[in-house]
Amino acid sequence: MLLAGCGGSNPAGGGTGGSLSTRHIKGVLHGGQSPICNSTVSLYQAGITSPCLTTTTDSQGNFNFATTCEALANSQMYIVATGGIPNNNDCSSGGTGNTALAMSAALGRFDSLPSFVNIDEVTTVASVWALNQFLDSSG
Repeated sequence: MLLAGCGGSNPAGGGTGGSLSTRHIKGVLHGGQSPICNSTVSLYQAGITSPCLTTTTDSQGNFNFATTCEALANSQMYIVATGGIPNNNDCSSGGTGNTALAMSAALGRFDSLPSFVNIDEVTTVASVWALNQFLDSSG
């Protein structure tokens, strides 16, 4: 998995070393084979409660962080998508969003982030399984 070998981190979430750098990420969000539009997509650094970046998916489920995130090179990162409309036909007609929708993907170290990320049910299950020991059941 992407998080194998992640070491300890300091309280600021910056890891145990490395220098600050920036990365740019694009991706797509799907539920089954349908894109999910109008979903809030946030990039997080492990150990930090506020997102590094946040954007919204377009009518095809695509997202693109317009600015770059700055974090320590060895910081562990993950991405979360919440809410949205799981059928692109509803996007053009202003359909109702699903507030219970939440998907994620574990991305690994900040210095080796992929330039393109798929978020779907498979990445969600993989990230929850890998990060289960760190999850807070109270939400």
